Amino acid sequence: MSAKGNQEVLAQITQIQQQLQLVLMQKESINLQIQEMKYALKEMEKAKGKVYKSAGPILIEMDVEEAKQDINAELETLELKQKSLEKQEKILKDKLLELRKKALGGSTTPKGAGA
Repeated sequence: MSAKGNQEVLAQITQIQQQLQLVLMQKESINLQIQEMKYALKEMEKAKGKVYKSAGPILIEMDVEEAKQDINAELETLELKQKSLEKQEKILKDKLLELRKKALGGSTTPKGAGA
């Protein structure tokens, strides 16, 4: 591979690594939000009657069952986002592996790579 071609591949590798890092950060954020939602659902099992929901700078009183429905809907949305990010992560990792092989002149798979 020419020096210019190799530089292009290395630039692509850097770009994919940055995209992968962003996806991993988003995935971590989603995972934390999912944990918070699950914790909130667990805590609501202890609640009797009414709970309060934050709406900007104020708290709004709402029925426990209504709050559970809201949280379950949000949880479902977060889990869909999580699956989407996992797919993106796999695509980026596969592309990164392919580019690394290309940069190394098509040599064998690096140690630890593969399923």
